Amino acid sequence: MNTLRKKGFLRALAYVPFLLMLFIIQAAILPRAPIFGVKAQLLPLIVASAGVCGGVVTGGAIGLFAGMLMDISFNEPTIVYTLVFCFLGLFIGYLCDTLLIKRFPAYILMSILALAVSGVTELIKALFALGSGIVPMLWVALFEALFSFVFAVPVYLITRSIERIE
Repeated sequence: MNTLRKKGFLRALAYVPFLLMLFIIQAAILPRAPIFGVKAQLLPLIVASAGVCGGVVTGGAIGLFAGMLMDISFNEPTIVYTLVFCFLGLFIGYLCDTLLIKRFPAYILMSILALAVSGVTELIKALFALGSGIVPMLWVALFEALFSFVFAVPVYLITRSIERIE
């Protein structure tokens, strides 16, 4: 029983630097090189990969912390992304624990879902806060998701290797 706690602790400890590295890349490096005026969002990808590789508990925990970091990166006093990513991680983990096979095709589908949920959340926040048009914001969300999807494979491979820690 003690070895189970040790494995879980080591896995959780391995997620911390990876999550912080993705946050630094998303908040400090990628805004310096926007493509079509948008920057990539990497934190939804780690929520999807943690849910697929680790299951419901890991997906929910990583979703909670990734949501907190996402709220910090937008520098707003809301907890929108904290709640959305936590529930998204729980949902993806539940789907992969019950219905889907925990493999790369499931991750691709779940990363598309995570990027779509993140884009819709950002779209709803912009509509309420700024009152901007929906069509231009949809284009921004689409380009942002395409740019973010470039980083999907490395995030999955690193998360899968974290989940294999013995």
